[in-house]
Amino acid sequence: MKFSKLVLFLLLAAPVVSAATVTVGPGGQYPSPCVAFQHLADGDTVKVDANHGAPYNEGNCQINNSNLKILGVNGRPILDATGVVVARGI
Repeated sequence: MKFSKLVLFLLLAAPVVSAATVTVGPGGQYPSPCVAFQHLADGDTVKVDANHGAPYNEGNCQINNSNLKILGVNGRPILDATGVVVARGI
């Protein structure tokens, strides 16, 4: 009896963890991947539109999150990162 109450309490007290999915590109939530990366948490998913083959010119784009899932939509997006980043980046 006490064990089942403890299990129930632990289940109800456990934090709910859910990863967000955001979209990038024309008609998306963010205009470019670098802008989206600033608003993500660890484990989130980013769906990047291929932008009709036009590259996303990102410059210095630093990624501060881990375990991001980055997916191309409507083809393969081109991320042109011409800047210098010391940590994780594109």
